[in-house]
Amino acid sequence: MTPDGMDLFVSPIEINDHHGVGILLRRYFPDSARAISLRSTSLHGGDEPFGSRHWELFSRFLPLPEVEARLRMLLATARIRRILAVPYFREDFIHAALARRITGAPLCTFIMDDQNVFAPEVPDAWVADLLAASDLRLGISPELCEAYRRKFGLRMDAMPPVLPPGPEPVPNHWIPGRDTSVTCAMIGNVWTRPRFERLRRTVREAGVRIHWYGNGPKASWLGADRDELAKDGIDVIGFLPEGDLARLLSSYPLVVVPTGELNADDDNPAFSRLSLPSRMLFVATRAQVPILVMGHGESAAGRFVRRLRIGNCCGYNTDQFLAGIRHLTEADRHARQCANLKRARRMLTHPDPGAWIWSSLEHRRALAAPWRAAFRPRRTWYGRSLERPPHLEIKPARARPHFTAPTAWAEVTDGDLPGFAFTRHHHPALAWPGTAERDLTLDGLLARLAAGLALRLAPRTGDWLLLGPDAAGVASSAPEGVRLWHVPDPRGWINAGLPHSVPWMLPAGRTPAGTTPRGRFDAILAPTVASLIQEHEADAMSAWKAFVRTGAAEDAFQVHGFNGVLHETFFHAHGLYWQLRDEIAALRGRPGRDEILTAGDFWLLGEEAFNRVWLPVVGRSYAAFGRPFGLMHAWRGR
Repeated sequence: MTPDGMDLFVSPIEINDHHGVGILLRRYFPDSARAISLRSTSLHGGDEPFGSRHWELFSRFLPLPEVEARLRMLLATARIRRILAVPYFREDFIHAALARRITGAPLCTFIMDDQNVFAPEVPDAWVADLLAASDLRLGISPELCEAYRRKFGLRMDAMPPVLPPGPEPVPNHWIPGRDTSVTCAMIGNVWTRPRFERLRRTVREAGVRIHWYGNGPKASWLGADRDELAKDGIDVIGFLPEGDLARLLSSYPLVVVPTGELNADDDNPAFSRLSLPSRMLFVATRAQVPILVMGHGESAAGRFVRRLRIGNCCGYNTDQFLAGIRHLTEADRHARQCANLKRARRMLTHPDPGAWIWSSLEHRRALAAPWRAAFRPRRTWYGRSLERPPHLEIKPARARPHFTAPTAWAEVTDGDLPGFAFTRHHHPALAWPGTAERDLTLDGLLARLAAGLALRLAPRTGDWLLLGPDAAGVASSAPEGVRLWHVPDPRGWINAGLPHSVPWMLPAGRTPAGTTPRGRFDAILAPTVASLIQEHEADAMSAWKAFVRTGAAEDAFQVHGFNGVLHETFFHAHGLYWQLRDEIAALRGRPGRDEILTAGDFWLLGEEAFNRVWLPVVGRSYAAFGRPFGLMHAWRGR
């Protein structure tokens, strides 16, 4: 235990100089001796010079109770005095909210990248939970703050990636008119291959020379070849120390910063609309070179340069690109924007950004800061107010879905069917009372759950089709008005194209021999369909989905069961579970991976039962193979 307490930093990956967030955190908190970092994954081999202790909690495929148990074990080794979360992955939001609840320490959440409003990667409920648990909420840009305020109804304060004052800026010494050919610098990353190709084409057709600084060209998704880029007019300079970079940038007329166009071709709208590249503030405060944002003027980057009058915007279009260069290199305008950059420096620097965050957290509100002046409402030369981002249709956050789970058959209604989508702690006792868990089989449990649902909710008359190991049990309990049919050779029936006829379908129970099905079935029970159809059998899966529609009556009751496997490195569910969920209207909104893992009562087959039934078949240990579980779609109608 540490008597004076530690600061907990919750981040997605290692805090180092290989990415922008890491650079920012190390700059804001240069003395990290009392810092503990908690990350959800590693992308840099564990290289983390920040902090005195480094925890990795890879919880992407862990049920929520196990996540909390592991986090409690880690937190029990330190006294946490305050928390700063910079979340990106779903797990980061969960870790930070849990850490706040477990420790009671004040929490600041600083969202630097949108993963919810325009990039729906993190479910609303986790973002809402973390924001509600936070004592201070910060966003990298006013656009991001406004979008999250609209969606989640909570105040967020803008904190751009400001820099410490540092050395005096290097004056821009490019002289207009000295040379008719213009060479520009470029900084920043290009986050998608299609956008990169548009940039290359624009530069190539414009005949302009670009010097690209930074690690951007190393991105694997760009497929950038130095020689090919040079033919396009883009010379890759690479990463330089900041002092050298500032001196070099000051010799250029302008710096190009690529972003998105906010149209149908924008393949990263979250970044374009809401993110403010930290290198833009470096250019504005250390090199003081006008900025040409290559992208839409209403992007966060575009609004930033227009708000401060330190640059201009253009599209990925040769004529617009050349016009933007001419605009910024006109002598009087270039001089005015260099003067604006000098004024902007006072608003975009702070002597100790980290101390400002901690002090604001202590006061539970964002304190006065110089950058507030940079975001005050003002008129641009376009005559438009930049007080708020343009109107966007941002829907309120959706509440966390709740799937009821009755513990007695008498309580089950159609509204409870989503709660049977995955096996839960009470299901063995509900479906197989008196059976020890080590004696359970997953197929048997699914079959008994399917039978229980059918006997409770399926039509009391008509034809029922039974596929699965508990057909005899259903036959003995089915209502008298029901005619039962079973398929003695399910695999042969599937291979034959699922024909709706004898000899594939035979009478069962009290149904007289020699009769045939009257038409579409009023109930279909297939609790072990996943064991009959392999996921690589695309034709069989398509045939089954067609049978679900053509073989069932209009108001038929259907139950289909599937196996899944949970491992620390993956979550696997049979493809039919996902396809039926997407294609059957009645199944839309049924639980997905997030809802299953965070339900709190998610049941997984135990090791003893696995060793008895699964191990002889799969030939791998429980730890190596993963923990099996059951999935089920039960619904009425087609």
